Amino acid sequence: MTIEKIFLRFGEGWFRQYESKFLAELARSEKIVVSLGGGAILADANRQILKRGHWIYLDVPFSVLQHRLNKNSRGRPLARKGTDIILALYRRRQFLYRQASCIIRCGTDRPDFICQKIMNRLK
Repeated sequence: MTIEKIFLRFGEGWFRQYESKFLAELARSEKIVVSLGGGAILADANRQILKRGHWIYLDVPFSVLQHRLNKNSRGRPLARKGTDIILALYRRRQFLYRQASCIIRCGTDRPDFICQKIMNRLK
């Protein structure tokens, strides 16, 4: 089921609970990389799990994020709520994102360059 259908059928709260449960299950694994959506850090339990490993926040300016979301908001219910809502979410979440153990400023950098930055920081 897509995220959009889950939001419509069960609501965001149910989705966030499932997301937390799934992250807790993944945390039992070793040597894995998990790419989370922007709202995963809202739950304190999720942030505590992330702090046990290498929590990497890819910091991009809002203008870059907005461009990406405008290009690809399909299947992302919160991304289609308009610029004002997205900006408010972005600003509200910044404090939480900044708790990451590694913050990589990456703007419009190429993925290979971002990966190299991450590898350098983890050494």
